Amino acid sequence: MKKLFSILLMVGAGTVQATQKAHVHGYSELTLVAEGDQLELEWVAPAKDVVGFEHRADSPKQVQLVEAARDQLLDSEAIYQFIGANCSMADASVDVSSLLPENDHNHREHHDHGHGHEKHHDHERDEGDHSEVIARYRFSCQQLDQLSSLEVKIFGLFSGVQKIKTAWIKNSDQGATELTPQKAVIVFQ
Repeated sequence: MKKLFSILLMVGAGTVQATQKAHVHGYSELTLVAEGDQLELEWVAPAKDVVGFEHRADSPKQVQLVEAARDQLLDSEAIYQFIGANCSMADASVDVSSLLPENDHNHREHHDHGHGHEKHHDHERDEGDHSEVIARYRFSCQQLDQLSSLEVKIFGLFSGVQKIKTAWIKNSDQGATELTPQKAVIVFQ
């Protein structure tokens, strides 16, 4: 399962890397891999579409916005409705570390500790940093082979999200589609 998900993410990562410096506000990506009784999802969105800004939160109100968005994204039942299979969340993580002040997040992944923090953050703001929110989910499912569709309810939570580009692998099938507030269901064929 992890191998399939990694392969799909690498394919998507080429697209993300090619567009990372100029991501388009309103557009996000959802990757889904289902195999056996496990289903994994990853949603990546420009931070501006989720919380309204892409810089580190610099006020208590902005910190609250980031934390509220993280809490909403951790509530998988409010976001995803599985049709044809009974899935329960086994694990979830939401990475908003690029939006929280230095002392409010753990220093992981691509954070360079060798720079002068204040100078670096001012530079990010001057250059128009393109921070993203990344939500990952792992579900254990009964009758996953019967999963016919997935309703994605992110549009109702974050008005800045206008389209979601999706790519999926379900056992030996694969596909891609674009979701909108009017068409928010992935149909597996």
